Amino acid sequence: MLVLSFLAICGEPEPRWAISLHGKTGFIDRTGRVVIPPQFENAWGFSEGLTSVWTKESGGKVGYIDTSGNLVISPRFSYARAFHDGVAVVQSGERWGAIDKRGEWLINPQYEELHDFHEGVAAFKVNGEWGFIDAKGIVRVDAQYRMVWGFSEGLAPVFTLGTCGFIDKAGNTIIPPQFNDCGGFGSGLAAVKSGKHGFINRKGEWVIPPAFEFAAGFNDGLAPVVSGGKWGLIDRTGKFIIEPMFAYSSMEGFAPFFSQGLACVKEGSEFGFIDKEGQYRVPGKFYKCGRFNEGLAWACKDREECGYVDLKGNWVWSGRP
Repeated sequence: MLVLSFLAICGEPEPRWAISLHGKTGFIDRTGRVVIPPQFENAWGFSEGLTSVWTKESGGKVGYIDTSGNLVISPRFSYARAFHDGVAVVQSGERWGAIDKRGEWLINPQYEELHDFHEGVAAFKVNGEWGFIDAKGIVRVDAQYRMVWGFSEGLAPVFTLGTCGFIDKAGNTIIPPQFNDCGGFGSGLAAVKSGKHGFINRKGEWVIPPAFEFAAGFNDGLAPVVSGGKWGLIDRTGKFIIEPMFAYSSMEGFAPFFSQGLACVKEGSEFGFIDKEGQYRVPGKFYKCGRFNEGLAWACKDREECGYVDLKGNWVWSGRP
């Protein structure tokens, strides 16, 4: 049984990775040692030293534990997301609000939907329209859009009837709605669609003309794009650093983002990890894989057995749920 603890999170907490065994979720450390035994009905990854967990004893309600497994916010929410900048978005009944790390309400549950906080603000939905609110509950941009994405580099994509553009945190239109689709800014560029996908700067000018079937945002200096039905990676000039050669499927929702110098890619029916020169650092031997975080990446041996590998592709932990 968990012990309720109100100890503050001091210093930088040790990273933890979620595992599933026999229908329960627990956590390991970077060596693969189980530090929080599988006991939760469900749990997400740690963020800022806390993670949300579901227990059968709580009647399906959600609370938060620290990296030692101590319950620091008692289970009382219908749903609970990760902490960002000391704020977590939670659902109480049918409405969404936000709490601090003590579990105190910063924003009372009142919204139809509420996204995670980024750059000090979060998107909220009321009466079917979207706006932005800060962590004190002050509305920064009135609800008026059909859809929005979060702020990155000071701008947020907003969607009106059939088109999208970008606003700043004061609600000023910086790039008027004119695109079919918009992503967030990264490295000073945003992926947008105008017939095809390309990249614009903060003035709305094309830096990389729309020539791709799909494009994801820049991460770690490179952006994944689809050309000829294959994933490749370009730099900020639009030059292919890694030619299109990796499997793409619009149904998988998968993009080869780099993290810690490696990216998970699919070639044929298997996944592996490449470096920024397009060379395999870990050959394709996985059924699936994900992004590296603190030296470990999620991966699967087959449909059932999954776990974590290190930067050399060695299994640190694996198991069947």
